[in-house]
Amino acid sequence: MKATLLRDTFPEWCQTELNTWSLYLGFAVGPGRSTHSWEKPLVKYNARANLWKDQRLGLHYTAHCYNSLILPTLSFIWQLEDIPEQAFQDETAVLCSLTRGPGKWRLASDLFHLHEHYGQTRSFNSLRHVALAAKLRVMTTGDLQVVERASALRTAQSATDFLDRFVQWNSWYNSSYLFVLQRADAEAKCMGIKAEVVYRELKSKDATTAKHLLQRTLVSLLLKVRSFNVDCDERLRHKMKRWRLNIPHGIVCRRICRRLKAVQKLTSPRVQSGVFRTLWNGWTTAARFQNTQHCVLACSSTAEDRIEHYACCPFYRRLIINWMGLDPRLASLAGFLLVAPVMSDQEVTLVSVAVYAMHRATAHFRNNGTPAPQVVTDFLQQMCQSAVFGHSSLVVLEQATRYRHATDRH
Repeated sequence: MKATLLRDTFPEWCQTELNTWSLYLGFAVGPGRSTHSWEKPLVKYNARANLWKDQRLGLHYTAHCYNSLILPTLSFIWQLEDIPEQAFQDETAVLCSLTRGPGKWRLASDLFHLHEHYGQTRSFNSLRHVALAAKLRVMTTGDLQVVERASALRTAQSATDFLDRFVQWNSWYNSSYLFVLQRADAEAKCMGIKAEVVYRELKSKDATTAKHLLQRTLVSLLLKVRSFNVDCDERLRHKMKRWRLNIPHGIVCRRICRRLKAVQKLTSPRVQSGVFRTLWNGWTTAARFQNTQHCVLACSSTAEDRIEHYACCPFYRRLIINWMGLDPRLASLAGFLLVAPVMSDQEVTLVSVAVYAMHRATAHFRNNGTPAPQVVTDFLQQMCQSAVFGHSSLVVLEQATRYRHATDRH
């Protein structure tokens, strides 16, 4: 009777839908909110990534675009929400689409440590690191009295008479923004990072920039915590084992660590990217796809399309020995990978530039037919000059080539 009366009096109410969650200022609220706060931001995150994935900007500028234009689409939500597994899966997929190459040539975790461990100018920001740093910033600078209010909420929960609701909605209660911030602070302190101490130190240096620098400083500290990151040394050791060099792995890893720091200091970002892709076996050679094909530079009918060949290819040998004037011992796989013994800064710089040029040449001629020998030689020299254009390493290349030409005339 009552249901019929209400339906007859308010017929429009028959279409009313009831739900256990809703959006308020971008955040999902209510017992059934689950991870709904992340749905629209993740759609925008993936859409923004699709706009940039085909631009071919190179590793350096792709990282810059990702850090400033793509990842920040999630920055509003991650300040107060725990990160769902779907967000990590989308992050991995997006990073793979932005850094194209042979399957699994790099892991997402490699991209998070490019600057700190792998000789690059810039790293890709990690969702996990930046989100935790953002929560710490909110808790430290927001004057929210998180600890006191969280304690009061815990007390109210323990004193409630509605135990059925407490059990049924337990996950909702535990996802309270107060508890999220408190857990983030506890996690950071377990790693030895106290956000309030970092903030005080920044304010003592410059109070006007302390709040602006806090999150960035916390991210850099989180990247140094071994328990919060992958073992980059082990990862580097794993990648170098693939080359089967006749050098003990420990020596190879120590050498390449030193050389990557030198590459970071001495060369341009495009050269750094070429070196990293070479060490990580990221060239799109036939051998990388378990196929057999002749050298794309057409140096010989028996030479194969693989990095091991290009490290001693006649074109590469002429480039570094005849044009750059380097020692012939560097025209080897060990020299190509920057692990040859006793390499000066000049040799590291010039070999890195030559590696970049070889990478560009093989990628270009793989899609543009069989080249004439002189065309390959000219292209390699042009790529070397392009690699150092506008960078201090231009002086090193010019000095090497001029000295070599002067020696040849005499």
